[in-house]
Amino acid sequence: MTAKKSAETSAAHPTHCLNCGVGLAGDYCHECGQRNTRARLTLRGLFSDIFDHVFSLDSRLLRTLRGLFTRPGATIRAYIAGERTRYANPLRFLVLAVALFFIVRSMLGINVTMEAPEEFAKLSAPTPEGVYIQEKSYEFLDRFFDWFTIAATPLYGILFPIFFRKRGYTLAERLVFACFMQGQITLILLPLLPFILLGSSLYAPASFLVYLGSAVWIIVAFAEARGFWGITRAILFALTYYLAVAVLLMACLVPYLIWLAVELHLETLAAP
Repeated sequence: MTAKKSAETSAAHPTHCLNCGVGLAGDYCHECGQRNTRARLTLRGLFSDIFDHVFSLDSRLLRTLRGLFTRPGATIRAYIAGERTRYANPLRFLVLAVALFFIVRSMLGINVTMEAPEEFAKLSAPTPEGVYIQEKSYEFLDRFFDWFTIAATPLYGILFPIFFRKRGYTLAERLVFACFMQGQITLILLPLLPFILLGSSLYAPASFLVYLGSAVWIIVAFAEARGFWGITRAILFALTYYLAVAVLLMACLVPYLIWLAVELHLETLAAP
């Protein structure tokens, strides 16, 4: 009976991982994390795995959100120090936050350029060609705004040592800080989107002040900045990032505007 039971146990629990082939010493593979079992798939087991994964992700995400909105500096430093399974992956967190921002503004029919393109274009560009170019520029900004938010995130990590060079973080660690910070600020700005529907003049100053306050709070907490000079450096850091993003956005927009102007000129020459 003992030999038979041992054989059944061996059949149910293989000695090597069925996923990566590494020798096993417990219920889970130390290389890839797969559970050590040869049992046939069942509906109960399938749905159990799905719910375990979903709720595990939810718990990490909720823990990350709670940490970032209560102790952002300590939470980001803990992830960098090695507490990786407790918190959501920073890049996934950023993508999820930007995706949520995109979904909400799409559902509300909100244009991130904040002004009605037709009305603003008539005020600043009375010619038909000027109206066309400004409308297209608004469409360009609205179409690529979310992607640009993600693409500009590394600037936080690049600029960080300029203002806090003695902290000693590597580029990869600063990018972790950048992703968490950008994702958190995106979520903080999310409730302000309805202000665009009430009037764009309310959204622009409100969003800037909320961005500046949130960015300074997170930077001070992460860099453990102290005193007047520490807060001043955090403010300068946040403002420098804001201006750098504006410059990069214009650098992307100008070639598109030049192409539109050339296209209009060629159409004018080709017209009878």
